[in-house]
Amino acid sequence: MAYRRFVKEGRDVTIWEDVRGGILLGTDEFAERMGPLLRDEEEDTEISKRQRFADRHLLDDLFAGTEGDRQLRNRRIHEAVISHGYTLTALQKHLGLHPSTLSRIVKHVDEQNPNARNKV
Repeated sequence: MAYRRFVKEGRDVTIWEDVRGGILLGTDEFAERMGPLLRDEEEDTEISKRQRFADRHLLDDLFAGTEGDRQLRNRRIHEAVISHGYTLTALQKHLGLHPSTLSRIVKHVDEQNPNARNKV
């Protein structure tokens, strides 16, 4: 009887909008701790990219404070693609830049800092 009451009380609780990557529900710290467990050195084709990167920073957070600072914005574009697995299409929708422009930015940051990819 207590269990039925517990379930009934939680009926109007919505958690799905807080689920990250379709699999993680918890604080940002929890998601950061779980992230490495979702990404192996070998890419597992059974786990979707969305789930492997469930702990990644949101684009709004990643690009906060980059207004007017093109260098910082470009480094964050590189980070979003290389470290956080965002697609150029996702960045296009967020930033309004063409995918070919975004691709050139990522390449340029790689050329300016050859170790940038090794930090991933």
